[in-house]
Amino acid sequence: MVCASTARRFKDDFLYSLIFIIFLSLIAGLCITEILILGSSIVARLERDLVQWGHTLQLPLPVRFAGQSGLQFSGLRALLERAIEGPPPAYLVLHMGANDIGRLNTFEWAQELQLWLAYIRARYPTTRVVWSDMLPRRAWRYSDDPTGAERARKRSTRRARHLVVGEWGWFVKHPDIAADEVCLVADGVHLSSWGTWLLVWGLEESLAKIILGSPVWGTCW
Repeated sequence: MVCASTARRFKDDFLYSLIFIIFLSLIAGLCITEILILGSSIVARLERDLVQWGHTLQLPLPVRFAGQSGLQFSGLRALLERAIEGPPPAYLVLHMGANDIGRLNTFEWAQELQLWLAYIRARYPTTRVVWSDMLPRRAWRYSDDPTGAERARKRSTRRARHLVVGEWGWFVKHPDIAADEVCLVADGVHLSSWGTWLLVWGLEESLAKIILGSPVWGTCW
């Protein structure tokens, strides 16, 4: 009887310990958080260049990239679902929108972004959104008028900042990146090595401020 009682007690203690360990493991898994930088080929090339250079973004949270060449608003949901299969990220940095300039007018562009911000807020309520400003360029997928497209980019950027802050998010400016031969490669769209470093330094500085105690929502640059 004593041995049977001891065995049962040992079995119960073992089961309780196992359940507790599993519980702690689940909690630890849920608490693992990250920054997800998601966007167009600018993001895909940024990830590629950082790997080639052996550099990682110097931030207090791990960073993951999800870049898709030619990304438009219509492809955002599929990319989000591929990129977020487990716990949602603490911060979602969106760098996109330029491939919709010229395809949509500025009113339609803002409507699309507003709908997607609402979707992200509902689907990932614990995730905070950071809008990374669209970069200037010399060539546009859906416009033969670079001057007009640049005006549309600026108007859309102002609207995006307003919408993101309205969702208690942040926006990041890139004032040092220009549509010139120093910052862009020959295609007039993608970043040169120097332009990429400017993007890296800007993201590092801005995201560090956001994570380590900037205002609840607002701007970093």
